Amino acid sequence: MECPICKKIMEEKDLLIYEDELVSAFLEQEGLTYGHITLIPKEHLPIFENYDEKTVSHLFNISNKLSSILFETLNIQGTNLIINNGVSAGQKYPHLTLHIIPRKDGDGLNLEWAPKQLSDDEMSTAEIKLKEFTKNIGIEKKVKTETAKEKEKEVINAEIKENYLIKHLRRIP
Repeated sequence: MECPICKKIMEEKDLLIYEDELVSAFLEQEGLTYGHITLIPKEHLPIFENYDEKTVSHLFNISNKLSSILFETLNIQGTNLIINNGVSAGQKYPHLTLHIIPRKDGDGLNLEWAPKQLSDDEMSTAEIKLKEFTKNIGIEKKVKTETAKEKEKEVINAEIKENYLIKHLRRIP
């Protein structure tokens, strides 16, 4: 089955308002509000977690710029950024999309939800499980950065040791 999102990126250029090597942005003809934009990564992957950091960073950088453009051009007061991540979250096709929805006071669009009161046991269980898996977020980068710094120091020290002039200066009383 051909992905309708990929097909839109490849074939439908009518409402294309931005495109680069990683993403395409389309004005939605049947959007939730006036100026609704859908920002789509060109790489066909079903959910947010499948994308690499470069694509995710670029996706949010471009969505920020598009949101700013909406503020400047359409006289809006806010935006909602929505990613339906997975079928249970309302995703229709197995291709990530980020919706930038312009908002004005009194626009009639209700995206609010009623908070659910969780029990103390539910909160405690969720907290324990999440803390266990989030405690090492970002550790890989720190280790790599420290290793790179250590290697840089070793190279500088080796260069200093091997430099004849520095050796000669050390001999001077």
